[in-house]
Amino acid sequence: MSPFFPGAPDTSDWEPHFLMTLGPAIRPDHEVRTGRGIVRSARVWVDIDLLLTAKTISEAADQTRQRHAG
Repeated sequence: MSPFFPGAPDTSDWEPHFLMTLGPAIRPDHEVRTGRGIVRSARVWVDIDLLLTAKTISEAADQTRQRHAG
């Protein structure tokens, strides 16, 4: 790992490992507002595809719950 992370020890203890390079950032084409029922720093679990397409985080959270409910 030392070629990719300067200062990391050069040892075989890192085996096996995977190192991935991510592509460009994926951003929604519109502003995604918080919506109702979400306060300040509350954590909300949403599927990323729904977060990118919904108008609000609340809407994405509702759709995620419906999706995972069956």
